Amino acid sequence: MLFGLYEGLATRLPDEWKLRIAILKQRTKENRVLVESLLFLYMVLGFVAFAVLRKYAALRMFSQVHRSTRLKAYRAILEPLVVREISHLAAYQENIDPKRMERALGNRIMVLKAPRPEERGVLYIMFNHIIGGLPSVFDMQKLLLDYTLVFEPSWAGCCSEQLLQYTRYRDSIFVSCPEDEDFQFLTRIDSNLRPLGFGARDWVDPRIYEQYGGASNSKKFDVVMNSHWGWRKRHYVLFRNLREMPDVTAALIGVPFEGGTLDSVRALARLYGVEKQISCFERIKYEDVVRITASSKIGLLLSLKEGGNRAIPECLFCDIPVIVLSNNIGGAKNIVNQQTGIHSNDSDLSKAIRTMLRNFRAYSPRKWALENISCLVTTERLNNHLRASAVSCGQPWTCDIAPRTNAPESKYYHPVDNEKFGPLNQSLRAYFKA
Repeated sequence: MLFGLYEGLATRLPDEWKLRIAILKQRTKENRVLVESLLFLYMVLGFVAFAVLRKYAALRMFSQVHRSTRLKAYRAILEPLVVREISHLAAYQENIDPKRMERALGNRIMVLKAPRPEERGVLYIMFNHIIGGLPSVFDMQKLLLDYTLVFEPSWAGCCSEQLLQYTRYRDSIFVSCPEDEDFQFLTRIDSNLRPLGFGARDWVDPRIYEQYGGASNSKKFDVVMNSHWGWRKRHYVLFRNLREMPDVTAALIGVPFEGGTLDSVRALARLYGVEKQISCFERIKYEDVVRITASSKIGLLLSLKEGGNRAIPECLFCDIPVIVLSNNIGGAKNIVNQQTGIHSNDSDLSKAIRTMLRNFRAYSPRKWALENISCLVTTERLNNHLRASAVSCGQPWTCDIAPRTNAPESKYYHPVDNEKFGPLNQSLRAYFKA
């Protein structure tokens, strides 16, 4: 209702005031006192539904609150109920077009290890909508007989019916959890969903950055921000701070999303009087993303919640230190340390940018990234988890998984694996329901 009022007001106002209303709307969404109050009301409605035996509806409401709140007290109230009644969420069914699932074969649904007689293969599956809709297309009993599943959700918050539906199966399913809260949640519920302390941020291919990285690389921009043009990326916060730093330039890389466009971002920059300080790049090749990133001094992430941010790790591999909000959810802040960058909040952002620009060559982000979050390091970590799980269950493990990377879409690290696994990925259609 409140957001509808904002939009109603905006339609009657000049363009400048429409932008001001849009900023007010976004800041309202970010107001934690208001958000937590609304979540409390939603939780109360959930208890009403639970009391009248609408358990499935109630548990979906509880899981939504659990994913959205930042208050441990709310989670402490709801989590025991969710765990006790998890069978209701396990009955969740999300339908997805089989043709859409077919298009994901070989990229967002990728075989990392071929099944063998008496030995399971490994299937890597990305994005919430694909994870949620998998049982509507695949014969899961047949699939789980031949493959161990590894999920990479596209959004933080594992108390989700899209994931918890898989507790209906006995087989171990591995879930990427770069956000600590998600890892702890899956650990606490002690189900067949096995948390992994890494995610999309940990699968960067270091090779593409080698020609651009290094402290001697020339710098054209002070700050780079690689995101979509949607409001949740909070460009307005950057522009508000750039207004205080007229000598600082920023490269903005993005694509249209959720109604946000390049024109709307430029209009927002004009509103703050910083249009001459920004250079915008839309829908450019991945190689150009890397080149622009490497020609900047520092990287910036201003969103409050992410699924698995890749832009920040890309900065690190380009030897670019980063600034990430200290209250960011999604795992990106966990790779910020003395070697890679600093945390900041909105109110101290201009100070943080100034500090980083004076000292950006004092960091060693690429060295740290190569040692901790390259796709080869993460492949080894995942392989170790899968092998240990198989051995502990008395299952054979005679072949390791193939390395994969997000560059930017999911692909095999070794080109030869495209030929090796290509037919196998397409043969996954045989597991589709009749």
